[in-house]
Amino acid sequence: MIITNKGKQTIQSSIEQCLKKCSSTECLEIASAFFSQSNLLLEMARTNQVKIVLRLEEGTNYKEVVKIFNKHNIQIRFFRGDLFHPKFFIMGNQAIIGSANCTGKGLNNNYEACILLHDFEGLKDLRMIFDQYWLEAKELTMLELEDFKKRSKSFHRSTSYKASKNDSKKGTPSNSVMRYLEFKSEFEILRVRYQAFKQRKYTEDLVPINLEIDKYLYWLQHNKKAEILRSSNTSLEKTILEFINSPDESEKEAIEHAMKIKANNPFSRPSSTDEEKLSWLNNIYSFKQYQQRFAKSAGAKLFKANKSDAINKFFDYLLNGNDEPLGRLKTCLEAHGDHKLEGFGASSITELFGCYYIDEYPIKTSTAEKGINIVKSAFFPE
Repeated sequence: MIITNKGKQTIQSSIEQCLKKCSSTECLEIASAFFSQSNLLLEMARTNQVKIVLRLEEGTNYKEVVKIFNKHNIQIRFFRGDLFHPKFFIMGNQAIIGSANCTGKGLNNNYEACILLHDFEGLKDLRMIFDQYWLEAKELTMLELEDFKKRSKSFHRSTSYKASKNDSKKGTPSNSVMRYLEFKSEFEILRVRYQAFKQRKYTEDLVPINLEIDKYLYWLQHNKKAEILRSSNTSLEKTILEFINSPDESEKEAIEHAMKIKANNPFSRPSSTDEEKLSWLNNIYSFKQYQQRFAKSAGAKLFKANKSDAINKFFDYLLNGNDEPLGRLKTCLEAHGDHKLEGFGASSITELFGCYYIDEYPIKTSTAEKGINIVKSAFFPE
């Protein structure tokens, strides 16, 4: 559907209609070079988490940014310079992409051309693009906001800032980060379909939806082959129902391990011993498997190859740092500086991160990746 701001159907009214169809559990993601429409974001934030990446340059209204700064459910990141120029809105399984910035004129008055898409093939890629922007952009702080206020006084009179290479690009994310972002995007598409099925194997208070889907992917990877699913014309929903009705004995232990990670973090307790920390880490399948593969030496290697202070700093930063969680994951996956830890690889990091933040992020393991690949091949072929 094409939206042009002509007649009664404006881009803003289309966004508002999309919001009515969007689950309150979905995080709304906006990329807009210019911004001056605080009322729309405040309305979105009444029911949903909202993330916006914008440009702190001429074209963005300082007073409107102030209205959404530090507001409940709204997170803001920004670029400087003139290289950041996308315009799109992701709302669950819907997206609006086109020429309109998140400004009053752009969404309601200007001659614009945007397209409204539902369940489209490129949604995964669009989410991945947003995640890359989010990782590369800077978090908006009061200091940055004050600087923008000073600079905004010179707008329309001179070009007060010239972009440097580092302002809009901080370097290409590592392969581990890119693989996680791709997995996250594919998982979120599957979650929309899974939730639309409106049947659960476990209630949400017992097992979060992300953890249930993780167990579905494990079941799928061990019980189904993509080519057989394709040839039999089995639907995704039929496999979900089969999973829901399958015995759960083999899942219970794995669910208990994941929930222990979420509920009991020894690194948040100064009095915890190395034995308690290692016992907790052994709930991570990737880490435990690594130990078994190397004659049960991984735990010893972790605590022998790294100073105790470095271990504590690593896990405290990954799980409880002040930065946005996805940014912390990126830092730890890229493994440099103070956050590098020997004996705890990318698979263990993403699994731990997913278990600890199970309400917000998926658990990425090699098994879950294989399950996602079956889903893609059998039900979402390119």
